[in-house]
Amino acid sequence: MSAEKKSFLASAQVISACIFLSRVLGLAREVLSAMVFGAGWVMDAFVLAFQVPNLFRKLFGEGALSAAIIPVYADHLARKTPEQANHFVSSVITLLAVFLSAVTILLMGVAWALPYVLPATSPPEKLPLACHLLMVMLPYLPLVCVVAVLTAVLNCHKHFLLPSLASVVLNICWIAGFLAAPWFGSTPEVQVYGIACAILVGGVLELVMQVPPLRRHRVSYRPTMDGKDEGVREVVRLMGPTVFGLAIIQINLVVDNLIAEACVPGDGAVSALYFGNRLMQFPLALIGVALAQAVFPFFADHAARGETEGLRKSVDQAMRVSNFVSIPAMAGLAVLAQPIVELLFKWKAFSQYPDAVGRTVLVVVCYAAGVWSFCAVQVLNRAFYAMKDTRTPVRAGMVSVGVNLALNLTLVWWLREAGLALSTAIASVANQVLLRRALGAKIGRGEPTSLGAIVRPIVASALMAGLCWEVAALLTPTPARDLLIPRLLRVLASMAAGIIVYALLSIRAPETRELLSSMRTGERRPT
Repeated sequence: MSAEKKSFLASAQVISACIFLSRVLGLAREVLSAMVFGAGWVMDAFVLAFQVPNLFRKLFGEGALSAAIIPVYADHLARKTPEQANHFVSSVITLLAVFLSAVTILLMGVAWALPYVLPATSPPEKLPLACHLLMVMLPYLPLVCVVAVLTAVLNCHKHFLLPSLASVVLNICWIAGFLAAPWFGSTPEVQVYGIACAILVGGVLELVMQVPPLRRHRVSYRPTMDGKDEGVREVVRLMGPTVFGLAIIQINLVVDNLIAEACVPGDGAVSALYFGNRLMQFPLALIGVALAQAVFPFFADHAARGETEGLRKSVDQAMRVSNFVSIPAMAGLAVLAQPIVELLFKWKAFSQYPDAVGRTVLVVVCYAAGVWSFCAVQVLNRAFYAMKDTRTPVRAGMVSVGVNLALNLTLVWWLREAGLALSTAIASVANQVLLRRALGAKIGRGEPTSLGAIVRPIVASALMAGLCWEVAALLTPTPARDLLIPRLLRVLASMAAGIIVYALLSIRAPETRELLSSMRTGERRPT
């Protein structure tokens, strides 16, 4: 295995370990959310409010800016002086902070006015609560977007540890918000403000913790607004199509929640989508996001040097690893959806809604059908971004959004909120197909994938899923013993059995040897 492949697999493992810790804490916060707020109107209001800063974080932070900055900053590191690179970073941060601060103030005014111009909801307190929470959380928007810029810069220096731990800090603050919530009042609609304030504190800490590694890599910041800087102009040029495409995709996610709120009778549809999506995000982050984040700088290096063959090989390798790990994750999440939902969420306030578990389980199963494709799209998009091609992912994304919206308006009437999740999974498959074809036309087809590389993980995952199902059924707790320990034992034993079976069935797979080799390598792991 090449030294580069060992390096990006090692990087992916560092990122994945940090993301695993973050996702465990994230699940803990969602468990607390379910226990304290349940799946009713207070949780619906919080989810709707958090959608807005989260939308802009994905647009101007993790999405468009990171896609534009990494290839441009890689060029600066390869061809220009450190002073020029620092000037570029300073200009981007200053311009971004000023622009997003203005957007934040504008959105605060909109949130203040909405309860006076929109019709009343049921219950009538839901819309005012959502708008007030939004006003509290909006300052998180510029903070987290600047953090995303700094993360992209550090990743170009092959530094992954502290940037990957930023979300861990946010989740710790979020969980601490539940401890502080009683100080705000005794009712859920007042205590939820404690969570909103904790998110702001988390954003500040995320920013502060990036300073030490930036200094270590001699990246300095001086306030400057040089809009004429060549690198800044290149970032803006690359961002334009990406912001447009991501805006459509992210707004489509908001529309999913609005469709759930408007078309599904009663409360809880938005909450079921939210909790189901959080469970789907666990394997997506550990596999797709971690792998894509790790390989992006290597893709960018190949593209900056004009090494088309090296880029093609790196993409092929990353895709094989992604499929090898994401297919069993998809199967395991689908068959263990009910035990996992019962373990994590079936407590206190959540249990007061009789159909909350069943609705959330169905959403998880539908989202799980697209996990392998969600992960593949993460990697494929980075290949285009590395070549400074932001238009192709936008075009593919727009088609998938159209597919998603059409399916949303069809399936929601039969499957309710689960139909929205299934639509998202199907649309992602369409996105992946389009990206694969476009990438092949741009850099040439890679080496043909062997039949074994395709069939082996599918067969092994099917056998693994069957065993997980049987173990979970065998360990189903009786109503009298439906407590934490029996639920936990059911999930852990099922997962352990599945992992062992998949590992044994895949022991001779080349992907297994590559992953083990990257763990044993004596090279210094990326930090």
